[in-house]
Amino acid sequence: MKDKPRDLNENKLAGLIDMDSEFKGELTFKGSFRIEGTFKGTINSDSLLVIGERGKVEADVKVGQLVINGEIRGTLQATERIEIHD
Repeated sequence: MKDKPRDLNENKLAGLIDMDSEFKGELTFKGSFRIEGTFKGTINSDSLLVIGERGKVEADVKVGQLVINGEIRGTLQATERIEIHD
């Protein structure tokens, strides 16, 4: 049985690091990605990254769009926009 290729929809969540989860390393993705847990490393994408209210990120970040609701430390770069909420 062959897998069908998935259509890429940037408004649809492509990945999640949930609460009580920790990840260290290099993260790349297509589509939007949300972090509610803890991440340390590097993040590269042309898409949307959302740091949730419970998210804690320590990383060098290069993305298309970045929305920050939680904690983030590191170098931040977005080709389109960065939103910071409290």
